[in-house]
Amino acid sequence: MHSRHWINGEPADCLPIADRGLHYGDGVFETIAIHHRQPLLLDAHLDRMRAGCEQLRFGARLDLPGIHRQAKESAKQLDKGVMKIILTRGEGARGYRSPVGNSPTCIISLYPWPEFPSARYVEGVNVRVCKSRLGHQPLLAGIKHLNRLEQVMARAEWADQYEEGLMLDQEGFVVAGTMSNIFLVSAATLVTPLVDRCGIRGVVRSQVLRLAAEFGIGVNERQVQMDDLFQAEEAFLTNSVIGIWPIKTLGQRQFSVGPATNRLQEAIRDQNLAIIA
Repeated sequence: MHSRHWINGEPADCLPIADRGLHYGDGVFETIAIHHRQPLLLDAHLDRMRAGCEQLRFGARLDLPGIHRQAKESAKQLDKGVMKIILTRGEGARGYRSPVGNSPTCIISLYPWPEFPSARYVEGVNVRVCKSRLGHQPLLAGIKHLNRLEQVMARAEWADQYEEGLMLDQEGFVVAGTMSNIFLVSAATLVTPLVDRCGIRGVVRSQVLRLAAEFGIGVNERQVQMDDLFQAEEAFLTNSVIGIWPIKTLGQRQFSVGPATNRLQEAIRDQNLAIIA
C-alpha cells in the first residue's frame, strides 16, 4: 500500500495546527465500506456530507467531484476495508468566528476491514442501555459532525461483553446506538426513531427505509420508548460497516432473528449496499 492517508489529495499524516476541525470539531465525516476495491454507497455518503456542510454553513465552495474521484482512486488499494473521509472548515485564526474565503481541509484515510464473527449477522448481538444521554440540538441533528464526545463517553461505559450500547435522549426516548441506527419490527411495521432533535441520519438507515417501502413493509419514523423496544418482535442495528446486525439480547429481553430482518439483510447483500457475512 503506497499511502493510507491523504490531506487535500496529497499523501500526508500531519494536520496544520490551526485547522478548525482540531480546535472546534468544525466539520463532518463519513465512514465507508470498501468491497472489491469500490467504496460502497459513495454517492449517498457524499450527498450527506454536502448536506452536513450546508447545515454547518460552510462558506467555501466544496469540490465534491474531486473528493469523489480521490475516494474512488484511493479505494483501489484495498479489496476490502474501511475508508474515512473528514472534511473540516479549514484553517482559521483563534476564535469561533468562521474565516472568510478559506478552503476546507479534506482528509481521506484507509483502514483494514474489521473481521466480525459471522454469528453477529446470523444469531445477533448483545446490547446494553447507556447511562450517557444525547442532548437535544436540532441545528446539528441528522448530520455526522465531528463532535462525537457523547458517543465516546457512552462507549467508555463497558468493555467487550456487549457489541453495542443504546443511547437515549434527555426525555428517555431511544435514539440510536453509539455507532448505529436502530430499527424494530412491531405489528408488521418497521419502526425507527426520529432524528430531528439528535442522532444521525445513517446512510444504511436510508437504504433500509427505501427497501422496506419497496417490499410493501409499513414504515414509521417516530419517537420510540424503551417499552416499544421490549415489546417488539424483531430489532436490529445498522451502519455502513456492520451492515445489519440483529439484536439478540437487551437486558433480560431476548429476540429472535425474524423474517423482516433476514429479508432486509439479503437485499442489502444482494444489492451490494453493505458487507454482510
